[in-house]
This record gives sequence, C-alpha cells and structure tokens, in this order.
Amino acid sequence: MLFAVVALSSLATSPHLLTTNTPLAYFSLQSRAWELTVGGALAVAVGALGRLPVCLVSVMTWAGLAAIVVCALVYDDRILFPGVAALWPVLENTAVIAGGCARSERGAQAVLGYPVLQGIGTISYAWYLWHWPVLILTPVIIGRPMTLPESLEMAFASLWISVVSYSCIEAQTLRGPLRRRPWILGGAALVIVVALSAHLALVSAPTVVGQREARPVVLAAGADSTTVKVAVSRSLSETSVPSNLAPALDAARDDEPATSRDGCHAEVLAIDQLDCVFGDPAGTRTMVLFGDSHAQQWFPALDAQARTLGWRLVSWTKSGCPIADQEVYSQQLGREYTECARWREATVARIVLLDQDVVVVSQSDTLTLGQSARRWTDGTASTLGRFQQAGVPSVYLLDTPAPSEDVPACAASHLRNTGACVIPRDEASPKGRHKAMDAALRDRSITTLDPFDMFCGVDACPPIVGNVLVYRDESHMSASYARFLVPATPRCSCRGPDASRLYRLTPPGCVLRRRRGAARHGALRAADEDRGCGRGAALAGRHADDARAGSGDVRFGPGGEHAPRRGAAGRAPGSVPAAVLTDLFSHQARDLRLLRLRHRPASVWSSP
Repeated sequence: MLFAVVALSSLATSPHLLTTNTPLAYFSLQSRAWELTVGGALAVAVGALGRLPVCLVSVMTWAGLAAIVVCALVYDDRILFPGVAALWPVLENTAVIAGGCARSERGAQAVLGYPVLQGIGTISYAWYLWHWPVLILTPVIIGRPMTLPESLEMAFASLWISVVSYSCIEAQTLRGPLRRRPWILGGAALVIVVALSAHLALVSAPTVVGQREARPVVLAAGADSTTVKVAVSRSLSETSVPSNLAPALDAARDDEPATSRDGCHAEVLAIDQLDCVFGDPAGTRTMVLFGDSHAQQWFPALDAQARTLGWRLVSWTKSGCPIADQEVYSQQLGREYTECARWREATVARIVLLDQDVVVVSQSDTLTLGQSARRWTDGTASTLGRFQQAGVPSVYLLDTPAPSEDVPACAASHLRNTGACVIPRDEASPKGRHKAMDAALRDRSITTLDPFDMFCGVDACPPIVGNVLVYRDESHMSASYARFLVPATPRCSCRGPDASRLYRLTPPGCVLRRRRGAARHGALRAADEDRGCGRGAALAGRHADDARAGSGDVRFGPGGEHAPRRGAAGRAPGSVPAAVLTDLFSHQARDLRLLRLRHRPASVWSSP
C-alpha cells in the first residue's frame, strides 16, 4: 500500500512539474520517486515472482525485451521526458526483471544469459554514469557537433572507461571489508572538499565583462528613428564589449519584460489571463499588445510610451503561441499545442469586445519553420482579418532580426572581437518569411511596420548598440534595448481641431484626438502647444475636402505625403486609432498606414 501511494503521488506530480520546470522534473525525487518504488516492489516480491507460470514468464520477458528495442528506436528529443513517457521504459524493464525471477528455457533468459551480455549488465550502471559527460563534453572540446559515427565511437569509449572504473573502484569496494568509521570519515572529507571547491569556484570565477569604456547612448528629447539608425551604424565599427554593458552578459537572460513575472505573459498551460492593464490605468485611450514572446519583447517600450501619452496599455501575450490561426506543435509538451489555440480564440474575442483604439500585434517567424510561408501568412491574415471585420484598428509589427546563435554567449566568448557575433542582414529573416509576411499583409490592406532598421545597418546587425546589449538570448530583444528605443517614439499627442484640419500634424508622431468636451479640449490643446504640438505644418491641405466628406482612411505615401483610402467595410464611423508607433518607424513613411482616420462630420471636431 505504501509503495502504491508513493508511486501514484509521484507519477501525478511529474507531468505538471515537467511543463513548469523541466530540469527539476528530471532531477528531483518528487517526480522520479515512482520509478524507485517500482524497483522496490520488485525486490519485495521476488519470492512470489519466482513461482510464475513458465508460459507467462516467456511472454513477459520476450515482450519486455522487444519493447526495449522499440523504445530505443522511437524515443527522441521530441518526447517530453520523464513524465508519463517514462512509463514505457520502466514497465518494459519491469517485465524483463520480473520474468527473469523464474526459470524458463523458452524465455529471454536464453539470450540474456550469454557471458558478454552478463558482463555488460555488470558494468551497466558505470556505463550509464560515464556516457553522458563523454557525449556532452566532447562537442565542446572539439568545437562542433559530432556526427553519428563519432557519437557511437564516444559511446564505446565511455564503455571502456566504465570497465576501468568498475574494476578499480566499484569491484574493489564490494570485495573489501565494510568498516563504518573509515567510510564515514572518507565520505565527510569528500563532501567538505566538494563544497569548498564549489564555493571557491563561485567566489573566484572571473566576471565576464568587456575592457573597452563606453558611454551610455542617450537619445536627446524629441529624437526620432534617424538617431537610432546612426547609433546602430556606428556600433558596427566597434569590436569590443564595453565595460559598462547593459545588461551585463551574466545577467542578460534575466533582462525580461515585467510581464514575465506577473502572469500577464501566459505560460504554456495557461489559457485565462488577468486584465493586465499597464501604462496609465486612468487613461482614456487604450492600446492592446497581442501575440507571443516576440510581441512581449516590445512591452518595455510601449509601456513607457503609454505612460508618457496617458494611454492604457493592455498586454496579452503567451509563450510560444503565434497569432497565426493554425495548429502549433509544442516541443516542450511533446504534442499539439491546444492551449495556444484556445488562448488565441479567447483573447481575440476579448480584444474585439474591449473599448480599444489600436491593437499592436507581433509574433516570431521561427516558431513553425516546417510550414510553408504561404500557410504562415494566410494563418496570420486570418486572425488579423477578424479584427478588420470587427472594425478593430490593428498594426502588425514585423518580426525582429533573428540571431543565428545565443548573443550573450557569443559576446562572452568574443570580448575583444564582437564582429564574430554580427548578424548578416540578409540572413536575419528565416526562409524569407519577413518579406513574405510584409507583402502578404499589405496586399490585404493590413498595416505593417518593419523594425529591421532599428536593429541593422545596411548589411549587418550589431549585437551591441552603444553600451546596450541588443538580445538577451538567441531570439529575444533585451528589455534594456527596448527601453533604449523609447525616446525615438512619439513624445506628444495632438488633438485635431475640425475636419478641415485633419491633415495638420505637428512634430512627427503626434496623434489626432477627438474632442471630449470643449473645456477639456482647450486645456489639452494648451498643454500640447507647450510641448511643441501646436498648430504645426499642413501636410496636404488639398485633401481637406475629402477628409471633411469622410472619404476614408489616410495613409502616408512616398515622401511623407498622404492619400485618402477607402474605408474598411464594417468599421464604425468616427473612430481614430493611435499612431503611437509612427515616429519609431518614421523612416518608413512610404510604407506606413498606421494613422487611419475615419471621419465624422466636421461638427464633432473642435474648432481652431
């Protein structure tokens, strides 16, 4: 009974722990104890097992041996292990051992009894201990992955190491007399030596920092994307890691958005999320951030900008879950990622019902590289099309450049030659998905913004800009770099006077707003003028009549001019989405369709 309680409790814990903390699930006793209880139960029942019928023994041993062979061929790195997947190897070995407790000439004992196999069984535990470090450390030493023949060669090399260690240590210990005092003293001494060595390694380990001095790159107030582009281009000529790198290389992986710690970036199994309101919670305008972790990486920049503009920012993102309406396979779960589809459906429905002004959407282009680009873009357009049909203004933020390796690890290995970590621009988009997505969405009249120039020069993308580390791992932008980009975003929010002046914008990035009461509008307008968001220059007065007549959306065209576009079907008249990201990507004026003004009659706008 005790064995059953321990085994069932441990087995029930293992799958949950595996999805939340895989290393702990693999190494901890609470998730692996059930395997030990199975072995313990075998030891207790060995007498009863010896009286099993001969026919049953034969079936158990041969079936168990066949299952071991099949398991070795079927299990690969896609299997989520241990968890429930560990049942197969545990039960098949249990069948062989249990059947072997009884004598049978027709069972698998006839094969397993050969001296060679008996010898391998004798040193099998030592081989189990030695094969792993040999297979893991060899690629590190030779500086490249091993081929299959080389892996097999190293596996056999670890076999001979096991033979030596068994003969010199394990066998000698078993044959010698067991004296308690020497063993206790020797074990205590060994523990002390290991503990002191670990402590000295932690204390004396060198800090991975660069030697070159670098002043922080601080963008002046009102700076636009041009300043960022200049900083990126200059950084390509730098070859050393600065001493004041932010974040430090050994802290890079922890440089995450705040939503990673408060539940607003949903984990793998999570479906429901809180309201997750950031920016200015009391703001009258609302922006929604929606997507996977590549959308989440923009949170620090958008949160800071929302606070500056007095906007509410609702952040709903989920780990490994693209917005594309298609099936996703989870390597972590070892199955179809059904939680992603359920979360996506629920979140889209919440966004449609929300009183939002703009939805900023993004996702990683590398999540489903096994699928065609056409299927990927169609799935993305399907989700964004639901926003279009519901009249929800949305902006698709194209994916950031994809590094080919772990950037902090590369920089740590090349403190004086960061050029080894530079990403060629033409290789920064896997399988050309970046351009394919941009073209496909714009063909469907979906607004897209391209962030590549915020990360790359003409030909390459530096791993460090000024003193800021661009990536925190092999995929995600660091929170420090996201905050570095904040000054390049719009710094004010302008209100529009009346329909005849809808095309009057002041400093780049200002947002036209509807009047929300004459008195309030007057105060806001005065504040805007103090911040440089006053009357401004007319971009193109020739379209004022079209605007007054409510002819449709406005988009920026070549050279910064604009042209009216036909309104999207199904959109409620009068909504004015925010151009919160316009200045951040102002160098793309020819591609922007972000400021989409659907007009009411002139009377709803405040007078000059």
